[in-house]
Amino acid sequence: MKIIYLLIMTVGVCGMFGAARFKRRPFTMLAILSFFFAAIVVAAVLLCINVIFEGVRNNSDELAAAGSFGNAAGRYLLMHRPQSKVLFIVRPDQASALETAKMLDEFKRGYGYSDVMVAALQPPVDANGHVLPFSARDFDALIGAATDAEVIVNTVGLPADAAEMKIWGNSAAGRRLMLLNGGYFCSTRDMINLLKRDGALAVVVERKRPFDENQKSLSDDDFASRYVIVDRRNLPEHLGELRRDIYDNSREYNQL
Repeated sequence: MKIIYLLIMTVGVCGMFGAARFKRRPFTMLAILSFFFAAIVVAAVLLCINVIFEGVRNNSDELAAAGSFGNAAGRYLLMHRPQSKVLFIVRPDQASALETAKMLDEFKRGYGYSDVMVAALQPPVDANGHVLPFSARDFDALIGAATDAEVIVNTVGLPADAAEMKIWGNSAAGRRLMLLNGGYFCSTRDMINLLKRDGALAVVVERKRPFDENQKSLSDDDFASRYVIVDRRNLPEHLGELRRDIYDNSREYNQL
C-alpha cells in the first residue's frame, strides 16, 4: 500500500511540473491538472480505506488475543483447580467490552465449567477527583466480597503493596489461587516471593524467543509459543523471563 501511495504522489508531483511547463497551452494544462487532482483524490480514498481496514484488523487481533488467553487460562486452571468458582477482575472500561466477552467464552470452553463472575475494580480517587493508583486495600475489598470465589483471574495488575493483600495470608490448603495477566506494579522481590508460596499465584509471562510481530491472531499454539504461565513449579526455569517482563512493564508504566 505504501508503494501505491508513493507512485500516486510521484504522478501528482510530475503533474505539477507538467502544468507549469505547458502553462501556455490551456487545454494541455487543464488535462494535466485534472489528472493531478484525480491522483490526490484516489490517494485520499485509498488512505481512508486503509485506516478503516486497519482498525477492523486491530479489533480482530485484540479479540483473538483475549480469546487465546481465556482458553489458555481455562486449560491451566482445569489442571490445577478444576470445578472451582472463578472471579475475573477487569478494569471498568473492559467490563462490557467485546474482548472480555470473548475471553470469558474461551475460558469456559477451556475450563469446561461455567461458574464465572466478572467484577470491575474501580480506581480510587482523592478529594479533588484525581484517580489514584490501586492499593492492596482496593483488591481486598473486591475479593473479600466474593467469598465463594476459589480462583481469581486478575487482568488489571498487582498494586505496589501487593504483598499486603489478604488473599496470600491463608494456609496452603485453603488459599485462593490468583492467575495474573496484567501489569506488575509491585517489586520483583515481592512477585517472586508470592510465586514461591504454594497455590498462591500464577503469572502470564512473555517468552524470550522471538516471534512474528505480524502474526497477532493467536491460536492456542501461538499463545504457548509466545507466553508461558509461571507458577511455583516452573519458576526456576522461567525466572529470567519473569524478571525481564517485570522490568519491561515497569518501564512502560513509568512512561505513562
